[in-house]
Amino acid sequence: DPKAWTAAVDAYADLRQEVRELVRRKAEANEVLSAVEKATGGITAAKAAGLADLAASFEAFQSDLRDLEKKDAAPVELLKRCDVVRNVDFVRLGIRLEDRGNDGYLWMFDDRKAMEQEQQEAEEKAKEAARQKIRNKLDQRQKELRVAERAAIEPNAMFKSGGYAGLYSDFDAEGVPTKLAGGEEVSAKKKKDLVKELAKQQKDYEKLQKQAGGDGIDAFLAKMRKEVADMEEQVAT
Repeated sequence: DPKAWTAAVDAYADLRQEVRELVRRKAEANEVLSAVEKATGGITAAKAAGLADLAASFEAFQSDLRDLEKKDAAPVELLKRCDVVRNVDFVRLGIRLEDRGNDGYLWMFDDRKAMEQEQQEAEEKAKEAARQKIRNKLDQRQKELRVAERAAIEPNAMFKSGGYAGLYSDFDAEGVPTKLAGGEEVSAKKKKDLVKELAKQQKDYEKLQKQAGGDGIDAFLAKMRKEVADMEEQVAT
């Protein structure tokens, strides 16, 4: 009976809409419960019309709302359950429900499989967007980690490690190379450039010390590496 279907779906969707509006205006729990109990007539009529699946879904929604209110659930939990009605319950019944903002809602009968396919595609799109967001954040964090790891090298050890390892054989008190690996003296011009590099490293090292705070540079780097590793794992899944 089309009229029975229309009346039952209207009652179901009306309850959902009323609950959403009550939550948005931060209504008292008794107002929500009153709306929930008022829907019993719609459930009874659906059962009487032989709309068993719709009546069962409607009644489950009513029961869930009642339970959420009785245990003083956060408003967002009520809204989540309302979303389930639109995204799951109505789809299973072959009904497309569209929220229209201040204009309420619109529902229509539609193909269940087509709606489920649309939802799957939308979910995949959302997941990919979330993964891309993490990838972008990961890229930035990896760059920050590389910068921090370079800055973490103690200035007086700078020319004895990394890409400089093995290039020089002697150093002054500040760690500036004075002789090449073969024993030749470092030229005055080259030494001037090395002094500038060392000064920059000193500045970067002190900046990193301030960033690290009381926990120290090693702990700071360990935390950054863990964040990067966690994000790499999220991207991989």
